[in-house]
Amino acid sequence: MTTGSSKVTVGVFDLPERADRAVAELLRDGCTEDQVATIEGSADGVAAELTGAGVSAELAAYYEDEVRAGRRLVAVRCDPGHSGPVMSAFGRNGGSVRVPAVIREGRI
Repeated sequence: MTTGSSKVTVGVFDLPERADRAVAELLRDGCTEDQVATIEGSADGVAAELTGAGVSAELAAYYEDEVRAGRRLVAVRCDPGHSGPVMSAFGRNGGSVRVPAVIREGRI
């Protein structure tokens, strides 16, 4: 899911329709289908897949728990400079994002 300097940004959605709207917006805004993944249903392996894509183990475990609780994830692989617009698309469509401290504090 990640290559080079790409980062994975993950949004959590309580309703499938909201996740679908966010995905549609991201694709309209220039993300490719290869960059966007929707995760729902079985949580088996979610944490391992996200960790392999560069998400911290702590966040990956949180996201796996969210899938177990019936929520849908939208994961987007993008350049770090594009994570802001991705998070905005998530927010406009009812998604929530846990932002790692290194990003929140501007350390990367």
